[in-house]
Amino acid sequence: METIVAVITVGTIIIVLTFAIGKVWDIADNHKNTQRRLHKAQSEPLFIAAANAASDLRPLVLHLNDLNGAVIQMFGADGSYITSENGRNLKQAICAWVKRGAKVKYLLAEPKADVSQQLLGVQARVGERNLEVLVPKQSMKLDAKTKQLLGKYRTLHPTLIFLPRGGQAMWVEGLHQRNSSVAYNVTYVSPEVMRTDSERRREFSRYNDDLSTISGHLIPLSASHRAIH
Repeated sequence: METIVAVITVGTIIIVLTFAIGKVWDIADNHKNTQRRLHKAQSEPLFIAAANAASDLRPLVLHLNDLNGAVIQMFGADGSYITSENGRNLKQAICAWVKRGAKVKYLLAEPKADVSQQLLGVQARVGERNLEVLVPKQSMKLDAKTKQLLGKYRTLHPTLIFLPRGGQAMWVEGLHQRNSSVAYNVTYVSPEVMRTDSERRREFSRYNDDLSTISGHLIPLSASHRAIH
């Protein structure tokens, strides 16, 4: 009986060690992959076929030197990403960016109720001034241009990064379907590339103009939540 128990115990230890070693290798591989991306992004736009915003964007943003005073403007359709299996990673990413001194502005076109609750929870942790979530006004009436823009950005999700002293960077998800934690045809443009690529700067400006038009029809989530309740 003791022999059987000993064999089971040794087998359990081996399984646990194998799992732990696998995790260590995964972390090492992720670190190497991030370093390769960071190196490449210094000289050219970085293209990623399939990406996870929280896991893949987070290290790219944290690598930026001048995050203190930066504004990270994200756009989402219904915001369901934060309730997905990777939602915890997104919350951690927002907290990490805020800890470095950045302000996060999150625009949602059609937020779900559970998404609003999740974001209010993150907002309570970092403060409303550090995480501004904008959602549609009640009984919102849209003009033709805004309706067209909302259709355009239903699955096209840009994240614009405004750095102190005029620096810019952007992360653009070419295709991010609803209820999916994975985005496709993703492009990241670093501040170094933005400084030398005039076409990318014009692209950034177009996204900024469009999102400014959309945000004109949105109000802070906290105010919207109080109005409903």
